[in-house]
Amino acid sequence: MRKSLQKAQDVNVKLVNDFGKQKLILYADSFRNLAKTYNSVDKEYKEDESRQDYIMKRRLYENREVLAEHINELADILHTVADENIMVKELTPKQSKMLAHSLKSNRILMDKFCYTETETGSLQISVNLSYIGKGNFSTGKVAKIFSAVLNREVVPQESAPLYIMENLAQYSFVLKPAFALETGVARAVKETEKLSGDSYGFCEDEKGRFSILLSDGMGSGDKAMADSELVIELSERFLEAGYPLEKTMKLINSALVSGVENKNMSTLDICDVNLHTGNCAFAKVGASVSFIKRDNYVDKIVAGNLPLGIFVDMEPEIIKRSLAAGDYIIMLSDGVLEGLGQVIGEDGLYDFLCAMDSLPAKEMANHLLNYVIRVCNGKIRDDMTILVAKVIDF
Repeated sequence: MRKSLQKAQDVNVKLVNDFGKQKLILYADSFRNLAKTYNSVDKEYKEDESRQDYIMKRRLYENREVLAEHINELADILHTVADENIMVKELTPKQSKMLAHSLKSNRILMDKFCYTETETGSLQISVNLSYIGKGNFSTGKVAKIFSAVLNREVVPQESAPLYIMENLAQYSFVLKPAFALETGVARAVKETEKLSGDSYGFCEDEKGRFSILLSDGMGSGDKAMADSELVIELSERFLEAGYPLEKTMKLINSALVSGVENKNMSTLDICDVNLHTGNCAFAKVGASVSFIKRDNYVDKIVAGNLPLGIFVDMEPEIIKRSLAAGDYIIMLSDGVLEGLGQVIGEDGLYDFLCAMDSLPAKEMANHLLNYVIRVCNGKIRDDMTILVAKVIDF
């Protein structure tokens, strides 16, 4: 009887998931059909039309093309969400009994326990809890109870309260990542400017996704800084919302292309790390070379394409690697290599990295920047930014 009930629950969960996926796919297909209508404008020159009319028609076509690209990207994102395999897990009878006993003995009431897991390794527990004992009972202690029951280490979600309240409320717990990133930054401003045109950012979500971002605005000074800051801000918003790396790049490119009167061209360099598995992906648009250092071996990460904001149709190259504890991710703005170019170039920097000893991330970033400035005889002809992330066991 119990097995039959369990099977019926699994079927219901699958039916709900399939229904939701079908709805998302229908929405995505309708967006794609809508995008086609925006590309239906005739862009060819006709003998009986004036040059001014033709220019206006071309501009209308370009604007509609950008809008169509936005809609198509939204459709792709809906398809990606529909394809994501989120498994609703059920506790075994033994686990349910163990959990109920542990919570009850600590004077905690539980309701509506939901446990999900994704293919990328993230896990989330959503549960309603109430503490009816004396004093305080921390969410960290509850996480230890769940860890013992599931035989997997979970921690309170970052946004969760510190303690379980007396009134019944919802709390969330997530799987503790296998890795963490220790980050360091070193920067130098072009000697004729007061502000750097390079911008950077780090963002981490509660599913174990950590992103490192670097953008170089074209030129230098406050205009370049404003351009690169905009690119980083938009990128962080998309990534924190869960957008895939490639879609993030395409949406930002479309947004910059649509600025017809004042196109802002910037590079964008992102390294996306899964802290559960150690897998990472680099996406580069007009960006400089990056490196992964493991002991005395250094791996170059290179992708050749133009900066953001030039062409509507842009396909970022995604380069995937696997990381282990002790590895370093090193990302540079182009000013670093331009400074080295006339003296030792990229190969000289590669050799220097191979010979470097293990250091904390901040020290390594400073050590690299000081080395580059020494090689350049103290002359900083372009903004320089070096980002270093060291992979450590969590």
